[in-house]
Amino acid sequence: MKKILLWCTMLITSWAFAQNTVQLGSGTGSSSFFPNYYYYNYSYSQTIYTAAEMTAQGAVAGDITKIRYKPTASVATTNWKDWVIYMTTSSKSTFSSKTDWIPVGNMTKVFDSTIPASITANEWMELTLSSAFT
Repeated sequence: MKKILLWCTMLITSWAFAQNTVQLGSGTGSSSFFPNYYYYNYSYSQTIYTAAEMTAQGAVAGDITKIRYKPTASVATTNWKDWVIYMTTSSKSTFSSKTDWIPVGNMTKVFDSTIPASITANEWMELTLSSAFT
């Protein structure tokens, strides 16, 4: 079973497929360090979403065209507005260690742009992918 690996995500993520929107995550927890810890001007994270998780929320096979994030706090993004997002499929269901990354060279860049100048708590921030991911 293949999984989708997303380079960057927040606690609640909404995926826009060709014909439907799928929300993953319950939003019951929060972290200042994820999806990016901008204190050091650079951050990298990877997340695995299984086909089973996505299907359980109504996903169907097709292109992913947008990703939406729902932050838990309002903040200016001045120091961390430049985002690059990569996606790939993988047979991984978990990471075996803190360094068990999938190399960036094995992924497809789907977003390389800036996010809005500020984000608002509990409001969706939508990113339209520069190339759809199937």
